[in-house]
Amino acid sequence: MSQVRRALAVSALFALLFAWSAASAEEAASTTYTFGTFEARTNVTFLSEADLETIQGIGHVISGSVTWDPKTSSATGRLAVPVKDMHTGIDKRDAHMRGEQGGTWLEAAKYPEIVFELTKTVPTKDVPNRVDYEGRLTIHGVTKPWKGAATLRFIPASVAGPAKLGDGDWVRVKTSFDVPIQDFGVEIPQGVGPKVSAVWKISIDLYGTTVPPKK
Repeated sequence: MSQVRRALAVSALFALLFAWSAASAEEAASTTYTFGTFEARTNVTFLSEADLETIQGIGHVISGSVTWDPKTSSATGRLAVPVKDMHTGIDKRDAHMRGEQGGTWLEAAKYPEIVFELTKTVPTKDVPNRVDYEGRLTIHGVTKPWKGAATLRFIPASVAGPAKLGDGDWVRVKTSFDVPIQDFGVEIPQGVGPKVSAVWKISIDLYGTTVPPKK
């Protein structure tokens, strides 16, 4: 082989290696998803089932982002739900829940957000598209370590499309868990005990996008 051909072959080899390295790096790069970009795709529901009353509520507002690392299948991030945007369908009851009618309750003026800080995710063994997660949950100014499980569905831009979900790649996250509200310093007002459960059931269904809408 002549020196010219040898040089061309070496150059081609380096070009292939560079292209492979760039593709591998791109494939392994972390991806950040922004949540709460559309209220219609943001559903945070809560349920209290007590002896005298069932309270069903929902919120469509959330803010924050999560960064997903495909190399480790782990994610970190922060999500916040404004207390003022949680509704039960009855204005007076909402005012009590937000602490606008006295008592401690959620005290939205003092503690305006419920926050979850995600510190780790691990694929759930033998369950596709499911991860176990860990983090810190803050309600009413009280922060507790928190664990749970969530299902993930990654939706590429080619499937989502601007006419369906919007620009960019998407991820749908669903999780459910129980919250003992008194563990977070939330006091059930006197006289309404039989109407309010000590444990609230929370369900979350969110969509996150890699291309959030411009402000």
